[in-house]
Amino acid sequence: MVCYYGAGYNGQGRGDYDSQATLLTLDGAGGCVLRSETGGETGTYGSDAEGALSLRFGERTENASVDADGDITVEGRMGYFLRDWEKWGITEAEAGVAPAAEPRDEAEANRVDNGDGSFRYYDFDNGVALTCPEEMTVLTDRIVGGLAVRDGGNGCVTARNVTGIYSTHGGTDDEFLWDYTKNFVFADFALLYGALDSYDSFVPEHAEIEGRLAAVTLSLKNGSTASTVQAKVLLYTSTYADGTVNYICKTVFADPAEAGALDALEKAVHDVGAVRLVPVE
Repeated sequence: MVCYYGAGYNGQGRGDYDSQATLLTLDGAGGCVLRSETGGETGTYGSDAEGALSLRFGERTENASVDADGDITVEGRMGYFLRDWEKWGITEAEAGVAPAAEPRDEAEANRVDNGDGSFRYYDFDNGVALTCPEEMTVLTDRIVGGLAVRDGGNGCVTARNVTGIYSTHGGTDDEFLWDYTKNFVFADFALLYGALDSYDSFVPEHAEIEGRLAAVTLSLKNGSTASTVQAKVLLYTSTYADGTVNYICKTVFADPAEAGALDALEKAVHDVGAVRLVPVE
């Protein structure tokens, strides 16, 4: 984790800061926090080989760059974010930095509270991240090669970065999604709900949504419990700031007896996309 102080001072020199200065924290794992006396924002960041940074706070992106001294400038913000505080006489107390708490477990270490009743979870091992309501539970290591979360009832959402298998698939996007459903969605259902006995109502969808390549809805049934789960499987692109394109499959499982549950859960678990570890030098 690296904290940068500045960008609110008068710009006459890198040590010339004032009470409007802000604190930018990069956690070394793709997450960032921008904090000032008036509040703070939690977001994510990415970088490329040329030192350019993209700071993303919801739908807003701020472009930044790192210079030879390791300091950061952000477009539209005056001055620098300084990395070497000792050089410029800045103390941790002055910047309001609290000691980082020791994470309790892996789920806590990869979880960032957004401060709005939701949290973002980063699964770096599987290259995927998502945002969901704070009452949902992350099911670590429940499914193979992906991430799963469960709501307070019978609903679940799974997410996978499928870039590797997508790049070797020779068929259409609809064919890829069918193969993914047979090989992964059926297996996920078995792990989350019990053995899959049958499926039906397999309906491809082709909504004009930017980045979406294919989608399908279907019903899945577990005979031993006589329970039926409605599922929606989505294939879409996720692009890093440097232009690298990844491919994501998101699957929503919901109880068909609850009106609107599938659509509501799809919206509740959002910003499902690719994530990677970014070294901070």
